[in-house]
Amino acid sequence: MSDAIAPGWYPDPVDTDVQRYWDGEQWVGAPIPVDATPPATPPPTPPPRPPAVALPPTPQAAPAGSPQAIQVADPYRGTPFLVYGKPVAALGARFMARFVDILAVLVLNIVVNGWFAYQWWLEVAPTVAQTQRWMAGQASELPVASHRAGNLQLAILGIGLVLWFAYEVPAQATTGQTLGKRLFQIRVIRHDGQLPGFRWSFARWAFMALPTACFWPCFVPLQVVDALWCTWDRPLRHCLHDRLFGTTVVQLGPEDLRAPAARPPAAEHTDQDQELPGG
Repeated sequence: MSDAIAPGWYPDPVDTDVQRYWDGEQWVGAPIPVDATPPATPPPTPPPRPPAVALPPTPQAAPAGSPQAIQVADPYRGTPFLVYGKPVAALGARFMARFVDILAVLVLNIVVNGWFAYQWWLEVAPTVAQTQRWMAGQASELPVASHRAGNLQLAILGIGLVLWFAYEVPAQATTGQTLGKRLFQIRVIRHDGQLPGFRWSFARWAFMALPTACFWPCFVPLQVVDALWCTWDRPLRHCLHDRLFGTTVVQLGPEDLRAPAARPPAAEHTDQDQELPGG
């Protein structure tokens, strides 16, 4: 069609009140009223626009919870997920760190709770001997432990919880690491990239510890399920206490070991900290 129509001024097919110049291929120039006398020369052709230049993106910090903060580099080659640039901690390191922590708390209990445990044994030893005689048919009644033995048992349990709390919660709140985690170079962080802080550290600890005081027969099964949950959880290998309270255990690199751990920002104690996030 462009070969059949000679260049010239023609009524605009869209707006019939104006006329425009057809250069043989396209409409060019500004329109003029349809009843105006067109100029003898075609309208000037505007200079071509310069090509757009792509500017490099401005580096910005990834917001909390964005895909840039939690991502995987190569999911088909077994590369671990990266949480704020740190790989998720290996299961072996996590289990060994927990084993060290259990031993450390046990040693503290032997030192601090040793006297109470000795007194408890002196109190229950006659009851144990009498029970053995009853089972052998040498006694007519099944003995009952004394009231003092029950009080000593409660004292041992309470002191054990206090020692466990003092060992784990403050250190994890301020550095993200207990002794075991420090030895195996792993750290607990929240899902906004910050250290846990006291609230999250206490919540993680209480989920494991409070059943000891309230429902002690269920304590061991709950601990086992909690510890083993990370073996099938994907992709961040959360234990139950991590999933419930929005934390992840990451592996540290050499640069993290040289630099001191950053403390949680002041915003942690604002209204945003009123609820514990789910994981």
